[in-house]
Amino acid sequence: MTVSCDGDEGRASSEGVPTGVTIGVSLSDSDTSGPDSGSTSGNMSGTDAGDTVDPSTDATGNDEPKFDLGAAPDVNQEQPDECTKVDILFAIDNSGSMGDEQDNLIAAFPGFVAGIQDALQFADSYHIGVVTSDSYDHNEGGCRGVGDLVTQTGGSDSSNAVCGPFSSGFRWFDNTEPDLAATFQCAAQVGTDGSGDEEQVHGVLRATDAERNAPGACNDGFLRDDALLVVVLITDEEDEEDCDPFFGCDGGTPADPAQWFTRLVTNKFNIETNIVMLTLVGLPGSSCADHASRILSFGSMFTNHAEGEICAGNYAEFFTEAISQIDTACQDFTPPG
Repeated sequence: MTVSCDGDEGRASSEGVPTGVTIGVSLSDSDTSGPDSGSTSGNMSGTDAGDTVDPSTDATGNDEPKFDLGAAPDVNQEQPDECTKVDILFAIDNSGSMGDEQDNLIAAFPGFVAGIQDALQFADSYHIGVVTSDSYDHNEGGCRGVGDLVTQTGGSDSSNAVCGPFSSGFRWFDNTEPDLAATFQCAAQVGTDGSGDEEQVHGVLRATDAERNAPGACNDGFLRDDALLVVVLITDEEDEEDCDPFFGCDGGTPADPAQWFTRLVTNKFNIETNIVMLTLVGLPGSSCADHASRILSFGSMFTNHAEGEICAGNYAEFFTEAISQIDTACQDFTPPG
């Protein structure tokens, strides 16, 4: 039986996908809603040791995200052609085995954003959003589907709190938030009572589609055409549909990694080099997680990507390496149009 992305016929081959190209393909989607360290990376830039940021602290030794943008650059100074805006989407598995991993992610967040700020000299606007690996019944009414940004949490091991209203006035938060680390901790502690049939990539694809980012929609204004998109996908399971010849497919993201790639690039205004894909998953030989071969295949199709071991007790090394990918993508940013 042939399985396609949300009902479309046919599968795209996962081989021979070009990077650094534009794509103009639109795939349809039907809504679903419901009541130790180790890391490898692709296309790493040659960062000098003196440029490496310790993701556990900022330059002053503090462990809070800075987002202190400092003095404005001289308006007469010619600025390089690189990104000035960054949208960061965290796709967090909220199934039963993810409690420790959510804690590790929250602990690494302050150093990660401080490192991004240090590396991206001209970026002065950040959007940050969180989605889960299935429909999220603890969210506010009307925004509980896969890919709807999290604004409140509930259930086992969660922050069990209303995390907004955010200073942005929307369902995502940004660098104007008074306590960015606390806000992220609230939203990212999504808990562990989610479905075991995860749709990790589906959350990313739906969070970035035009419909959900339209005025008045659940993700209104999160994704910007003139911003670098950084996706952090964290899961200890593979993303794969469970298909039966009689009952069809259940769970997992429809279609295959090549089609996922095409759809995300389409969502990002057909410029794939303006996406950085970071995957914290089970690598080959992982001690605590499935080998996420399909997710890894998906991530490796992007020019700018990094892979990390989710079973690592600390994610600092992974995020340090990831920052070099983000820096490279920002310097090579292609304005739309």
